[in-house]
Amino acid sequence: MKTIICLILIFQKGYSPISYSIYTCYDGEYEYSIVFDENEIQLIKSLSSEDLLMAEILSKSKYVLKDDMVIAGNLKLKILDEKKIEIISHRELKEGMVFCCTKRYYPNGKRKFVGEWKDGKQDGVWFYIDPHGKITQVTYDMGNPVKQTINPSLDPQVKHFLSLPWKKRHSR
Repeated sequence: MKTIICLILIFQKGYSPISYSIYTCYDGEYEYSIVFDENEIQLIKSLSSEDLLMAEILSKSKYVLKDDMVIAGNLKLKILDEKKIEIISHRELKEGMVFCCTKRYYPNGKRKFVGEWKDGKQDGVWFYIDPHGKITQVTYDMGNPVKQTINPSLDPQVKHFLSLPWKKRHSR
């Protein structure tokens, strides 16, 4: 039995498809995160996602969108699709590294989705939250959706995690 999942994207006037998002990539030694605020981008290097207190900010600047390109100082990215971007050039990163979106937020700061990737494919449990707070839980197996639950009964800690709003991160 195949499950078909339809996601509706809501674009508001002036809202970038990458705003309020966190993309990550692991190169075998470091985890790199690209954090997009409304008009600012940060490139962060850490040993793991749990090690963000010791993270190093590699760059922080305003960004511009030009067609499917993101340009921010010496960082150039290509938008591959809604959830993946690729490094075109940066002094410290390899060209062609693909970053996958693990968290995205609505412009009002509420979480839009959260999930993990494995080998460039959605894997494990993902949560999608519509603008009214309705939650859909989807379980993926290496990119293939295998189970979908609308308004699942969730542990209170998971509900709290999903309700955490967007806030500026790593603004040292």
